[in-house]
Amino acid sequence: AAGVGPALFVFMAAVCFARPGLYAFELGVLNAEQEIADARHRSAIGSVDTALTSFASIIMYGSGLFLGRPEQFGILVACSSFFVCTGAVTYLAWTAMFHSHRHRHGDGAAHHGDAHGHSHSHD
Repeated sequence: AAGVGPALFVFMAAVCFARPGLYAFELGVLNAEQEIADARHRSAIGSVDTALTSFASIIMYGSGLFLGRPEQFGILVACSSFFVCTGAVTYLAWTAMFHSHRHRHGDGAAHHGDAHGHSHSHD
């Protein structure tokens, strides 16, 4: 068929292989949200996360409607690339600056000069 060439198959394979990575990343982010967020605020954080994702989806679909001509497709690709890179830089900056330390209580005995009976692990 016309237009079906190796580039299309490479693109389709890339999309198929990207899906498991995106799914794994989403699970990692949700896990981090659950561990970091205080239990009292988890539902509010999840709601804001869902609302922002829905808003971004509306913007994305609206952009496709308003920039629907084939010659405008490059604008959509450029915007998509920009926002993906911005998200990656933001996430990498956050992971570089944020350090989570688990706080665990031991058996009540002081260990290594730890007179208050609990320790801080750096898992």
